[in-house]
Amino acid sequence: MQRIFTSFKQLASVTLYCALLFIFSNPVTAQGVLEEIVVTAQKREQSLQDVPIAVSAITGTTIRKRAIAQGRELLDSIPGLTTAGTGFGKVEYSLRGVGVDDFQSSAGNATAIYQDGVVFGSNFGTSGLVFDLDRVEVLKGPQGTLWGRNTTGGLVNYVSVKPEVGGETNGYASVTAAEYDQYAFEGAVGISLSDTVAARISGTFRTLDGYFENVNPAATGDDDTGGYDWGAVRGQLVWEPNDRLTTRLSVTYSEMDGEDTPHKAFGLGAHPFDFGFSCTDPLRGRPGTTCVNLLGNVADSDLYTTEQGEDGFSKMELFQTALFIDYEFDAVTATVIAAFQTNERQDLNETDGAPSGVLRANFDDEHEQWSVEARLSSNSDGPWSWVIGGFYYDDELTYFRSNYILAFGGTSAGRLNIIESENKAIFGEVSYDFTDRFTATAGVRLTWDERVGAILAGSLAPPNPTLTNTFIGKDLWFGLPHVILADEDNQEEDWFEPSARISLQYALTEEVNLWFTWSRSFRGGDFNGGALADDEFEVTEPEFLSNYEAGFKGDFLDGTLRLNASGYYYDYTDKIGFVEIPGARGELGSISLLANFGDVEGYGAEVELDWQPVEQFNIYTSFAWTEAEFVSTSFDLGFGGGDVTGNRTAKTPALTMNAFFTYTVPVTQGGRLDLTFNPHWRDNQNFTDTDTDYESQDAFWILNASIGYTSPDDKWDARLWVKNLTDEEWLADGFTFIAEHLSIPGGPPRQIGGTVSYRF
Repeated sequence: MQRIFTSFKQLASVTLYCALLFIFSNPVTAQGVLEEIVVTAQKREQSLQDVPIAVSAITGTTIRKRAIAQGRELLDSIPGLTTAGTGFGKVEYSLRGVGVDDFQSSAGNATAIYQDGVVFGSNFGTSGLVFDLDRVEVLKGPQGTLWGRNTTGGLVNYVSVKPEVGGETNGYASVTAAEYDQYAFEGAVGISLSDTVAARISGTFRTLDGYFENVNPAATGDDDTGGYDWGAVRGQLVWEPNDRLTTRLSVTYSEMDGEDTPHKAFGLGAHPFDFGFSCTDPLRGRPGTTCVNLLGNVADSDLYTTEQGEDGFSKMELFQTALFIDYEFDAVTATVIAAFQTNERQDLNETDGAPSGVLRANFDDEHEQWSVEARLSSNSDGPWSWVIGGFYYDDELTYFRSNYILAFGGTSAGRLNIIESENKAIFGEVSYDFTDRFTATAGVRLTWDERVGAILAGSLAPPNPTLTNTFIGKDLWFGLPHVILADEDNQEEDWFEPSARISLQYALTEEVNLWFTWSRSFRGGDFNGGALADDEFEVTEPEFLSNYEAGFKGDFLDGTLRLNASGYYYDYTDKIGFVEIPGARGELGSISLLANFGDVEGYGAEVELDWQPVEQFNIYTSFAWTEAEFVSTSFDLGFGGGDVTGNRTAKTPALTMNAFFTYTVPVTQGGRLDLTFNPHWRDNQNFTDTDTDYESQDAFWILNASIGYTSPDDKWDARLWVKNLTDEEWLADGFTFIAEHLSIPGGPPRQIGGTVSYRF
């Protein structure tokens, strides 16, 4: 297989060289015009340029050309967006420093995930939503007026391609092959079944051997690890019996069976406290260091090498069904969206990647939710436009986590949380055109939010060292002798809070808009899912964010240049954070705590430029500058430490930059050849609010590139691509766990692949 890809690399290099000679020997031609992007950020279809809030959008066509295969790769295209998490199955999104740094399944996220307007209460499986998409919309800043649940940071909405009643049969199929035995298929077929009914079915399957090498000769798995098999299918049925009524039923099923991303242990001691362990490298926590774990194992300095005794696994299953109904009356349109979702995950990882298997974490989770939204929107052409509605959301999470600690003779601490959430809201928003140029918008949402939780937690008695290579799920754990440490039923907290937005928009010209927005939203509190005692199983207070933002959106140079920019300031109070601190229970090592850390002040600016100076050449570039710092600490972590005042918030690089340079030229008989370079820069960032050097990532560049051929009829597309051309190593996340500083490697090393697509 390696010889095949060696030849593949040589072919790609020669092809790229020839393409460069060909491209730059061709003269340029006339100017091009940028494509209009339509979004639904305000719950109605509008041009991206007419929406008075900060929105970034990427079309399905662009997603395919950039070879984006999963949600966490969106950060290369969306300014201000960062992603983290423990692998393909569970991705965490942050916008402008507002997100979550808690790896536990009970943690909510201040940057919400939606598919076709349906919220995901759990992040499990959301990275796998990237298939058969019309576009992805990213709304920045509080969106609590129209979008509802937990959107203090913003939201990411995946918008799928819909069936077309009366349209021609259409669809596509694509096949991908790449290094590390990565193969993928994606396809869709849309068909009109009658004058009133249409259907579309789409699906994808991806397999990857993994780009980590397990060098432990006693390992129970293969040498290659970190791979997965993932498949998903979505079926949609549309019924339009007349010009007024549209009904769409969507059903999505997704399943993943993979190996958990190996972790790396970079040093000992839990910040902000010191357990007395030392690290031989002053740069602990960075790739290339050689720190030791609890049993004295020296970590391999190669980021993509693991010595774990057993390959972890991650299994996930997602089912969602949603019904969308739109009825257009003369004056208003009524919309109803009802959805049901179940999500299950089992995950095992050897958290420090060491041959001793000193630390192992097991997750056994089930999540079920259903939601209903009903709203009325005005249809008038007059100066007034409005939307009013109601929203209901209900879910139940069964979250089980057990830690197996070989260092203490096979001790296992387990906790079972059952957490129910209920969210009810009424909302309304109105816009008024004072003149042809000046529009004002105001909206409010009243939300009733409730959490009910129960816990059963303890430790095995006596410790059981025979469980070294065993998945310790809830059924096994509670079937063994154990000591109860926490047993508390039905703690309950509820809140009633308003969210609001005021926007002003002024059109300087038909192509240039100035806008200002003030918005406020809140995220309900979360239970401390890592608790091992009754007094630790508490729910935090809500967090609040008020954002002030001004910007402009404009098309210039006869529609060939699009420039959108904004600056913002936000006041973020009672931010929810996560930390592990030393505990009094000896062998259990540390206590996981979730609490309101303090208040944050944030400000920054974003710029997106899209320029097509000539038909062949396109430049897209974006810059995001974010400063987000704790200005006070409201929670005492104890033990003489824990003041976060002055710390940057977790996962908040000060500067990120993206660019795509695409050159397209005609070739024989009307086909097109295009060459794209994508440099991406990410500044320094810390992975936790406690702001430690050894749970952080230095600034780095990533360079992606591709060369593609499109047939004259636009049906065939063949593309060679390379990701991480300079073979950069970086970390995606990090945290302290049972006294060790653990980090999760980022994306793959340099990877070359090819994709062939056919559209009809």
